[in-house]
Amino acid sequence: MILCSCGDGAGQGDSTQRTTSSGNLSGLSIDESRKLRGAAAREAQLQLQACLEERGFPSQMIDDGMLQVDVGGQHEAYERASAECDEVVDYGAAAAPLSETEIRWLYDENVQAFDCLVAEGFTPEEPVSFAVFLADYQEGRPPWTPFLTAESNAPIMTQKCQEPSINLEE
Repeated sequence: MILCSCGDGAGQGDSTQRTTSSGNLSGLSIDESRKLRGAAAREAQLQLQACLEERGFPSQMIDDGMLQVDVGGQHEAYERASAECDEVVDYGAAAAPLSETEIRWLYDENVQAFDCLVAEGFTPEEPVSFAVFLADYQEGRPPWTPFLTAESNAPIMTQKCQEPSINLEE
């Protein structure tokens, strides 16, 4: 089984993903852009699911919005199908670069999550400055997240402190 997702737009951009006219989010509030991004991500996941199934890879959407794909030992064929599907799926607003305002929102939400994780007894990596977070995002490096432990860089999983997403789930 392989899990795949359209992502949350918070990582580095993928130049193979295209935006459509619906990908222009300038002038929208954070809530409006999050709703549009979330709807576009959900639609893209449905398109991806249909495309993969057309190519012989059954899948099901699981609770967190990811696709669970049964590759049945056909990893190379799956990789080809996945690449083909990425060319035809319209990622729209889900793939639009984040504005500096959206990046600031994401940073602030991660700092709040850091405080929550510390209160829960976890030892996440200390926050970087916003300037470093912004530069990392803009230069294609993974931006800081409190959901990795400082000691081992292992992921922190908790229900109490939610990892922020620029895609609003509905």
